[in-house]
Parts: sequence; structure tokens; C-alpha cells
Amino acid sequence: MGGLGKTTLAKQVYDRVVTQFDCHAWITVSESYDKKELLRKVMDKFCQTTTMESNIPARNGGVDEEIQIISKVREQLKNKRYVIFFDDVWKIEFWSDIEHALLDNNMGGRIVITTRSLDVANFAKHQLESNPHLSSISRILSLSYDDLPYYIKNCYLYFGMYPEDYSIKCSRLIRQWVSEGFITSKKDKTLEEVAQQYLTELMNRSLVQVSQVNYCGKPKECRIHDLLRDMILRKMEDLRFGSHYFPSNGSSFSEKLDA
Repeated sequence: MGGLGKTTLAKQVYDRVVTQFDCHAWITVSESYDKKELLRKVMDKFCQTTTMESNIPARNGGVDEEIQIISKVREQLKNKRYVIFFDDVWKIEFWSDIEHALLDNNMGGRIVITTRSLDVANFAKHQLESNPHLSSISRILSLSYDDLPYYIKNCYLYFGMYPEDYSIKCSRLIRQWVSEGFITSKKDKTLEEVAQQYLTELMNRSLVQVSQVNYCGKPKECRIHDLLRDMILRKMEDLRFGSHYFPSNGSSFSEKLDA
């Protein structure tokens, strides 16, 4: 989803960490790109940051040009600790277009992407599960739940009852929280009003995303990020909060939820 501040956050991280690397680059990819021009952009960025601009491959439009660019990038990164941010990646095929240029030199190089595509995010998701250097993310996400007020925790765990990437109507969610007995009455407020306050707090904590707004600009539908959902499912199991079964056809199940 666009407009959530992914690029802004990534740029802040980039500006903070670049001094820890021998060379660095920020590349905006966008939906349509030319593979050769993308590789050349990577090469140009690394040449700038390493002040090595000699022997730049000429633009001849041939296969040799692409090979020369890849070789030049690999030469620049040899024995260097590098970081490169690719902003606004749209296609899974992107990785196969650039992977041969970005060698793994065991120097602690890092590649970061931002994307609005669920396909791209899911393709990269296994890196979070298999990379031991990223295991701390799971602990941080768990802390975001542990830090919640006790009276909101059950409400948040309830999101685990929905399929992955499912957007639920806020009004429906509020009614379900009330019917499950998660909401405690407060003076001068209805149960629905209290539930709305809880949902707003979860949104303000960035634990729940607004996926659709109404004509007044107020949240109409909401969802949770896949990584947060994974954390919720683990918490549900640990706390024996509930269990769920989703058929292989997730879309048809979503249609039943909306019925």
C-alpha cells in the first residue's frame, strides 16, 4: 500500500547507517525499469561513493555492455562492506535482474528494499525466517504486544482469527469485540465507543493499518501486517487464546466472512 511512509522511514535508516559502510547507494526502482539502466545506476552510485570513475563501460546497447557493468560493480564491491537500498520495488523478477552484480563477499554487506507489492514482500519474507541476524525483529514485535495495556491485548489477539492480508470493516470488528466480552464499560460511554477507543489506540501505535477510509476520511477497514500477524499467531498458541482453520482457498473464506 502506498502512502504509509515506507520510503521516508527507509531514508532515515539509510542516512543513519551509511557511515558504517565502505560504500553505499540509494536506488529508486519504480514500476517500470530497464534492467541495463538499473544496473548502470547501481554502478554509477558506487563509483561516486568510492571515487573510482575510471573505465566506465560505454553505452553500446549490446550484451557485452551488461556484462561489463556487472563486472564493474563486482569489482567496486570486492573486499568492501556495502549497503544498498532499493526503493519502490514492484516485481519479484527484480532480484534476478540485479543479484549477479551484488556479490556476497562475506564482508557484511546489506541489501534493503521497500515495496508496496505483497508478492514481493512474500518473496522476501523467508529472509526474516531464515536469517539469524534478523531474529531480533521477532523479539521487538513481541515487545510491541507486551507493552499494550492489559485490556487491549485480547482485542489485538483477535486479529489472528482472520486470514492473512484480510481487511475487516472497523464497525464489524468493534461489534465482535463487544460480543466476545473483551470490552469493559466506562462511565458515560457505550461499549462500542470504548471499543472504538481501543482500535484507535492500536492504530496510533502502528499495530493496525488503515486499509480504507470513508467519505469523511475516517477509518472504514483495517488490517495487520503479515509480520505482526505471525507474532499474534504465536501468542495465541502460547496463551491458548484460540485456534483457527483456514481452507486453502483463502479468497473464498474471505468472501464468507463478508457475507
